[in-house]
Order: sequence, then structure tokens, then C-alpha cells
Amino acid sequence: MWIIIAYVVIPLIAGVIGFKCYRKCPADKIMVVFGGTPFGKGFSSRCIHGGGTFVWPLIQKFAFLDLNPMTLNVPLKDALTGKNEYVDAEAEFVIRISSDEDGMRNAADCLLDMSRGEIEKMAAKVIIGMFRLALASATVEEVMRNRMQMEFRILSMTRPELEKIGINLTRVTLNEYSVSSSENGEAAVTVENNV
Repeated sequence: MWIIIAYVVIPLIAGVIGFKCYRKCPADKIMVVFGGTPFGKGFSSRCIHGGGTFVWPLIQKFAFLDLNPMTLNVPLKDALTGKNEYVDAEAEFVIRISSDEDGMRNAADCLLDMSRGEIEKMAAKVIIGMFRLALASATVEEVMRNRMQMEFRILSMTRPELEKIGINLTRVTLNEYSVSSSENGEAAVTVENNV
């Protein structure tokens, strides 16, 4: 009789525990599992995009990173070009947390405890610096004549820096640019959520 109970009760308990411990990851999020033993050599967490995994209570915890895109409108005033000329420019940057393996690990290390607003502010700081650098590598004529080429230059210079913190830059659109008459180098950023 005890054998019959063991064959029924033990699998039932194991099934309940397994059901409680299995966590699913929505398609628009990355699930980061951390705690317990290290997840392979040099890794302190495991990232799952889609599907699910077991998260053992008391030993491990999990959190989500949102994959929905974010839109940053970045205006630059009096940005210096390669010929020491000043331009005013405004660009729209569309970013999202990276979903490739290396990008997810970088995001887990750098962004996991941040709110969406904090992530946007961190990205904006990187973008402003690289936006200025991209304009500094061009002349006013290059900025004014070929907008697509300038957008590509900004994208190619900014994307690697954002990838270091687990953010993927998907699009750059130059909205406005004009020759500036002053020399007051200031940068501002306004943030909008892309619904």
C-alpha cells in the first residue's frame, strides 16, 4: 500500500512543484534569471527570449526587460562641424533593448534594475555624444546636401556604443538642421514613448 501511495503522491508533488517553478517569457520581453550558481563561465545570469524555463524558489530570481521600442527626440544647438562651423540639428532615434545573445547579456548587466525612463536617459547621453561626434566629422555642406548619408554616419557611429549597454539602435531620422550663428554649445533631449 505504501508503494502505491509513493507512486501516486511523489509524482503529484513533483508535478505541482514543477508547475509552480516554470516561468514563461512573453514575446515582447526578455526574462533574466539570476541567483544560485553561475550560469556558465563568467556569466551571472541567463537570458530567455520566448519560451520558458524553471526558476527554483529561494535559490533563483527572475526579472523582465521590455523589448518595446523607444523614441528619443534629440535636438543639438550649436554643434561644431569639421570646419569649425556651428549647426543646429534635431534627430529622432528609435531604440530597443537588444534581443541577440550578446546584447541580452549586456542589457542584463547594465539595465536590469532600471526603469524605462532611466534607460531612455542613459541612451540619450550616449546618443548626444555620438551625435555631436558625427557632426564634427562632417562639413556644413555634407550635412545640408545629403541627409541620408548623414543619417547613416550617425547610425554607424552611435550603434556600437549603444550595443555595449545592450541597446539596439534601429533608426535615425534627421528632422531639422540649419547653420547656427552663436557659439553656445548646449544639448537637450526630450523623450517620447513609442506606442
